Amino acid sequence: MGMFKVVLLLGFFGLATAGPIHNGTANLQRLKRDPPNCPAGSYLSERTGVCELCQEGVDFTSSPNKLPSCERCRVCKEDEDEKSRCTSTRNTECQCKSGSFKDDNLTEYCKKCSLCTDGKEEVTPCTPKTDRKCVPQNAGTSHLVSIVVPLALLALLVLLILAYVVWRKTQLRSIILRHIKRACPCRKQGLESADTSLNLMGNDSHCNKEPEEAENSPTGRKLLVPANGCDPIDALQRIFNYCTDVVPFNSWDRLMREMGLKDNEIKVIRAETQPQSDALYQMLQKWLNQRGRGASINHLLDALEAVGERCARDKIKEHAVKSGKFTYQQSTDEPGVADSFL
Repeated sequence: MGMFKVVLLLGFFGLATAGPIHNGTANLQRLKRDPPNCPAGSYLSERTGVCELCQEGVDFTSSPNKLPSCERCRVCKEDEDEKSRCTSTRNTECQCKSGSFKDDNLTEYCKKCSLCTDGKEEVTPCTPKTDRKCVPQNAGTSHLVSIVVPLALLALLVLLILAYVVWRKTQLRSIILRHIKRACPCRKQGLESADTSLNLMGNDSHCNKEPEEAENSPTGRKLLVPANGCDPIDALQRIFNYCTDVVPFNSWDRLMREMGLKDNEIKVIRAETQPQSDALYQMLQKWLNQRGRGASINHLLDALEAVGERCARDKIKEHAVKSGKFTYQQSTDEPGVADSFL
């Protein structure tokens, strides 16, 4: 009975220990079939199957690997200096000693750098990877001349272009002034003022702004009235677009203030109108809406006279008559008819 108990206990002991021993063997076999990737600075030991560190300054591995051993560190040759020492993750870096070099064509040994002799001068120094570059002494001057001369020619060309632009601008100013003389009954003093404006602010005004001298034209100071069959409001609106072309931009606000618009109304119209070239048209339309049937082209012409834009006034008057929408008031017109358009 005692012997039976001993045998039974041994059987249980064998069953308890059989599993772990079998699992350990399986894990070891799996590691051998699919070994882990060791990090840089280590290797995969064949003896233990695990990663072990390289020896600093003796050997190294520079990337993750499954190598059975580390690589030996490089030893610099006699004609080389150690640029950086070997670590467990990086090999030794060597470079040629001072006064020598090794380029892509010289991979085995360092070559002594060339010397600048026979009247040559150094343009690039010797480095551990490149030889010294020498050129004849006058070559540097020639190189400088090859740079300076084109630059000087370019500068001269730029000056010539600028001079031509200035000359053309002067010619253009003369052409504009001649056009003004033909287009407007402007006086000499007014033309001189226009010339000054061209020089200072780009000719925003087309004619002089001198007070009107005593008129002696065939029409005298006759007023304009709508031509027969033309609606006065429609005829006046058709003049507004032409006003934008002939009234200088800088005079728009003054003109509309003279015609009765308030500064706030002018600012609102400018802020809401795009493009700005349509602003005068919108201001005139605002004025027309406020005045209604009481508005006439003569109010516009008088306002232009008041702000000194006599030439614009004359052009608008001429355009109004040529368009067929307006005609000069005849002396035989009844006073009541004429008065309705003043």
